[in-house]
Order: sequence, then structure tokens, then C-alpha cells
Amino acid sequence: MELLTQLLSALWSQDFETLANPSMIGMLYFVLFMILFLENGILPAAFLPGDSLLVLVGVLIAKGAMGFPETIALLTIAASLGSWLGYIQGALAGKHPPRPKLAVASAGPLSPTLTPAFP
Repeated sequence: MELLTQLLSALWSQDFETLANPSMIGMLYFVLFMILFLENGILPAAFLPGDSLLVLVGVLIAKGAMGFPETIALLTIAASLGSWLGYIQGALAGKHPPRPKLAVASAGPLSPTLTPAFP
């Protein structure tokens, strides 16, 4: 738990020296995987900072702290699995659009009015 707290603190302050620590790299890969997976797969998690973390990952790859092929493979798998989860959620939700709450009733030829829709 302490390692995760240190990692989140280093991410927040963009402390590249702490993030380049070899003991942090495994946890960083896990956090990146989860953020990309949740951001792509679950709609309420769309607020997660996936795009800005990718810039940080690029800096860490350029510094040699993270491997390029491993990072690309991991992030591609995370985004693909997240997108697949979003597709499954949509398939399980069904193909029925939500019913409108208001219906348009015509009071005359040129004056539509909104009335409550009754089933």
C-alpha cells in the first residue's frame, strides 16, 4: 500500500526520479493498465487521465526507465480489453433506445406543443 501511495504521489508531482526507480516500474505498469482499461471499458471512469499519463510514459521510455515494446504491448492489451468490455456492456444493455419522456402533440397545423407521454 505504501508503494502505491508513493507512486500516486510521484505521478501527481511528476517526479521522474522516483518513477524511474526499478521497484516502482511494476506498480506503474499495473496502474497504467488499470487506468486505460477502466477509461475505455466503463463509461463513469471516463474522467481518468489516460491521455496525460501517456505523455508521462513517453518521457519515462525516453529516459530508459521503461521498455518501449513492453509498454506498447501492455497498453494495447489494456485498451483492447477495455473496449471489448464496453462492447459487452452495450450488448447486454440491449438494442432498445430509451423511451422519450415528452411527446409532441400538434395543436394546430403550425403550433406543436409538448405534452407528457403516457404509455
